[in-house]
Amino acid sequence: MLSSPHMQPSIFKSYDIRALSPGEIEISDAERIGRTLGAIYKPKRVIVGHDMRTTSQELEEALIEGLRSQGADIVRIGLCSTPMFYFAMTEARESVDLGVMVTASHNPSEYNGFKMMLGNGLPIGQGSGMEDIRDMACSEMPIPHAAQTGSVTDDEHVLEHYIEKMWQLSGLAGDFSDLRIAVDAGNGMNGHTLPKLLGRLHGAHIEKLYWDLDGRFPNHEANPVKTETLDALRAVMKKHQCHVGFAFDGDGDRIGVVDEEGTPIPGDMLGALLSQEILRDHPQATILYDLRSSSSLPELITSLGGTAKMCRVGHAHIKKQLIEE
Repeated sequence: MLSSPHMQPSIFKSYDIRALSPGEIEISDAERIGRTLGAIYKPKRVIVGHDMRTTSQELEEALIEGLRSQGADIVRIGLCSTPMFYFAMTEARESVDLGVMVTASHNPSEYNGFKMMLGNGLPIGQGSGMEDIRDMACSEMPIPHAAQTGSVTDDEHVLEHYIEKMWQLSGLAGDFSDLRIAVDAGNGMNGHTLPKLLGRLHGAHIEKLYWDLDGRFPNHEANPVKTETLDALRAVMKKHQCHVGFAFDGDGDRIGVVDEEGTPIPGDMLGALLSQEILRDHPQATILYDLRSSSSLPELITSLGGTAKMCRVGHAHIKKQLIEE
């Protein structure tokens, strides 16, 4: 493989493409990645969305041009969280071949990148296509244009459909006037989705932190796994005597939860709480947990009649194993 002087193989990670942007990912790289995806997968229809990072829109435009040069028709869904992007892919599963979201997830503001997903729901990662994309994108091989350039259309209704579906799945209803919660969106994409969703908790007292979209992350790094990023949330919870607090990362698919005492709840403990609910509705279900979890999680799953299976860290690995098992 011959490395391009403009694109380094190191930007192709285990379950996404991610690096400093500008710097390691330039506009020309986004176009080349789009062209590569088109050449490898030959998609007829592609869903594309982006987060609020300062370089996301220009990278998205270049990515789309690369995909269109290979004949792909593009459906732009605009600003979206990663869960909202996956929802759009799931809803369009019968008519879409590929999806790409421009985001660097929980990484600092200097970064950007791409999450990619096939129409069948399988994320593209190590062992499921990432190596092929890396090798072609970083080579000096020219990728010729297709005979016909693809089109671009906009879907402006994904957010409203997503909120409606999430509300239905929650099963919530009634008066929430006794509920006090604090929510830190970290200036990330859940500042886009939360107003419409939490607005349905009629009567609830919601303390809002950093719901304005700002890809510079001026208040703190949007990564709730780092407990120091929860300090502002904990202070607000204490001031307003909240029952629970939630914090999200930049693209809205990573969550931190703080209890009424101001103590962060570890991810495997959240997994334990969720597993109890899942196994109540789906007895003997298989539940995946990643290798960062303590032994208490698989022990609980097993004690409740479920089957616990360990998997690699990363959304692409987890979803691949979910599809397989």
